[in-house]
Amino acid sequence: MNIPIKINSDNCRGCRRCEMACSWQENGMINPKNAGIKIHILDEVGKHLPVLNQQCYEAFCGKEPKEAAGQGIPSCVFACAFDALTMGDTDDNQNESIENEGGMNHA
Repeated sequence: MNIPIKINSDNCRGCRRCEMACSWQENGMINPKNAGIKIHILDEVGKHLPVLNQQCYEAFCGKEPKEAAGQGIPSCVFACAFDALTMGDTDDNQNESIENEGGMNHA
């Protein structure tokens, strides 16, 4: 089952808040290398591209911030200050964003 995370790479500023929110552990440790989302830098077009891993598309990770507990909003979406990640339709997926960024294919 896909979760409806809509990616708008035009709004991404590369702050990596989504990576930190996803990788945050209950003990307070943060390790963005363990995040289910990565920000790819597209130097040739001067943009940042949020890319979710396959597990994020298969099922909701269950990582919700305390401020939005029970709402089904992933921490990465909640942490995004620029609306680069929002909840949307499953038809608006990451592959569409990748195709619009110069034909790059990270899938």
